[in-house]
Amino acid sequence: MSQLLALDIGRRRPGKGRADSECDTIVALDTLEHRSMGELCSAVERIVRERHVDALVLGLPLLPDGREGEQAKFVRRIAAVLIERTRVTVSFVDERYTSLAQAQNRGTDPDAMAACSIAEMAMERAKKSVDNI
Repeated sequence: MSQLLALDIGRRRPGKGRADSECDTIVALDTLEHRSMGELCSAVERIVRERHVDALVLGLPLLPDGREGEQAKFVRRIAAVLIERTRVTVSFVDERYTSLAQAQNRGTDPDAMAACSIAEMAMERAKKSVDNI
């Protein structure tokens, strides 16, 4: 994984963050605004192409008890479309508390900061996988 795009998918304002595993950097990107799932997927597809993204990681908003609710099902539907359109790897990270934790960063976009948290979790998971080989 070199260029990773992390998304904290919301119904109207998905946050996004970019991670570069070679440089070990994570950068918040402008939050997307969309009116439909198709519009969102087209915007993500464009970003993947323009930024040469190698993988997508999506925050999976599980319910407090760990089950998948309607929002998690929405994220999985988006993932299926993105896999088909972009042909990049898509993975998920449990993001139950990322938005809440990032809301404390006053003056910053909480959706973009949540996406950065998702990117950070994905990078840590990738490092652990390499360490266990």
